[in-house]
Amino acid sequence: MLLVPFNSLVSAGQLTSLKEIIWVFGQNLSNVFLLYPLGLCLVFLRKEWRSVKSSLLYGFLISLGIETGQILVDLLYDANRVFEIDDLWTNSLGVLLAYLTYRLLTGSRKTD
Repeated sequence: MLLVPFNSLVSAGQLTSLKEIIWVFGQNLSNVFLLYPLGLCLVFLRKEWRSVKSSLLYGFLISLGIETGQILVDLLYDANRVFEIDDLWTNSLGVLLAYLTYRLLTGSRKTD
């Protein structure tokens, strides 16, 4: 379990090559966009997702489910999976970006 918030920034001094820096940056960026497609689909389909608060909450809960599943898989099968706090906020950010994209595409001015 990696329970250190912003672990990538805290541990940035330990990265020794450009390849490692790109790898860590890419992992964080991919976590942001992991739930983006799901969030975008759901915000178009479900009215209850159409607020900043709701999209952050639902994104966080889905991400928490994924991270909890990783712990269970690792306990059952020793799959070398890790629960990371950073994944929770980066995945939630992806769902928030999906909501903001929805607002941009629909011209919605609703703010919550």
